[in-house]
Amino acid sequence: MQTTTIKTHSKINTPFPKSKQEIYKRLLRASNTTFVPTATLLRNYAEIGMKVTDGELATA
Repeated sequence: MQTTTIKTHSKINTPFPKSKQEIYKRLLRASNTTFVPTATLLRNYAEIGMKVTDGELATA
């Protein structure tokens, strides 16, 4: 009998409060028009934001 290992991904639940619903809607629109999953878009946007923040901190 062979056992199968199930790989799991790290997860972050990202709630959007009412004051940030426009960001949520924009994310869904981008996902629907590009056919890229919302989680992938969020990861890409987070990575870009971190690079910008790192650059700003390096020049401060």
